[in-house]
Amino acid sequence: MYSTITRRGPFVVLLVLAALFAVYRYLESRVELLAREMQEESSVHGDPTKRPLDPQREAAWLASQRSSTGATTPLPDDDSVVTLTRRGCMGSCPAYSVSIYRSGRVEFVGDRWVCTPRPSPIVIDRGAVAQLVNGLKAVSFDTMPSYTWGHGGDGPAATITFRRQNVAHQVDHEIGDFAAPRLLDWIEKRIDEVSGTALWLPTHEGYRLTCVLPDGTKQSCRPVDGGHTCKPIQGIRS
Repeated sequence: MYSTITRRGPFVVLLVLAALFAVYRYLESRVELLAREMQEESSVHGDPTKRPLDPQREAAWLASQRSSTGATTPLPDDDSVVTLTRRGCMGSCPAYSVSIYRSGRVEFVGDRWVCTPRPSPIVIDRGAVAQLVNGLKAVSFDTMPSYTWGHGGDGPAATITFRRQNVAHQVDHEIGDFAAPRLLDWIEKRIDEVSGTALWLPTHEGYRLTCVLPDGTKQSCRPVDGGHTCKPIQGIRS
């Protein structure tokens, strides 16, 4: 009997470790889902703990992004580039960088928790690019400061870089800094929308991350090869 218990010992340990890892992944996913929902709620309705930078700038941004203004918006400067870089978190926050060029070219580079790390560039409507750039000009983005609360940690953060006429202005935004204006959330979300980053990012369905394949099939994604790149796993469908 002793030899039987001894032989089964490693398997019991492995089962316990597997169960603990499953619980850890579930809790991590739930925490990340809650953080994402809070961030989205803040982007749409505004976080009362965040003070607006300037009501006039918010009004100018909203007016510039109305669909009716897109057709009449002049094209941006030849060297205009808008880049959004999102830093990941301790959980499964996507980390990536997306750049939008005047020509409509969009380049996406994924780092962590993305479905497609380096997709081929796509081309979007130049009018949408012009409208985005016009909005940044309307709010005098090149005068906006960074908001980093200086406490470090593993929370998500974003950086917006706007380049035109050979001059680049960068605004760093730590999501945990509640002194940051909600306008930054709006701009970051708009860059995601215009560039179409949803094409390459997983979505949350319950506590599971899923990727949508080119044929429309949804598959669960898991970190592979010991890293944090989220790839569809064959045979594990949502």
